Amino acid sequence: MIDLRCCSAEDLIASLAPGSVDAVIADPPWSFDSARCGATGISGADANYQTTSCEQIARALSDTSALCGPDAYLVVWCCWPKVGEWFASNPLRGWEFLSGGAWGKSGSHGHGMGYHFRGRSEPVFLYRKGRPRPHGGPGPNLWLHPRLGHSEKPPNALGEMADKFCKPGGLILDPFAGESASLARCCARLGRRYVGAEIDPERHQRALRRLAGESAAQSRMVGQESMFGGAS
Repeated sequence: MIDLRCCSAEDLIASLAPGSVDAVIADPPWSFDSARCGATGISGADANYQTTSCEQIARALSDTSALCGPDAYLVVWCCWPKVGEWFASNPLRGWEFLSGGAWGKSGSHGHGMGYHFRGRSEPVFLYRKGRPRPHGGPGPNLWLHPRLGHSEKPPNALGEMADKFCKPGGLILDPFAGESASLARCCARLGRRYVGAEIDPERHQRALRRLAGESAAQSRMVGQESMFGGAS
């Protein structure tokens, strides 16, 4: 079951029953302050989609704890300029910080957001509720993959997370889905149920086209490798 809704993260979370979710994998739309690095105008993220403050992200992710069973994982994708603010001011209720890893953007194409350093890697944080254990034992905490479309995460990392942190047939919650539908496609391939939210109607429609495998939508993503095989 793949259920990608056009709504806010808060509305999605409010609609789900306590204990119905097995794992949460979140890629929040972090808001950037371009002035911190001497730039003017809006950041690349703000130009592409509606961004959200650390406080709003923390409130939404704290609320996901009640949706999970007694032993569950929360994965939070971040970006290096936001790490200090995130940990300094936003402890998550119901979740315990456990560990972290990184996506290394291999190859020569492009870079992500950053202040002074340009983003050729992205951190990811692992939280837990209770005492869950990864299925099949621990995996690596470094994933090498070329940069994809804006804000899209690498399929090898998403596949590892879905496989390790959610049992087959379990439900993964994606509060900030984005237009790539990459986690939804990963869940479809691996046999995990999925429920996600994308608040922007146009981005939601693009995500649905990606799920349906429309090559026109895939071609807008840089270097996109289809989760269902083949390249766009």
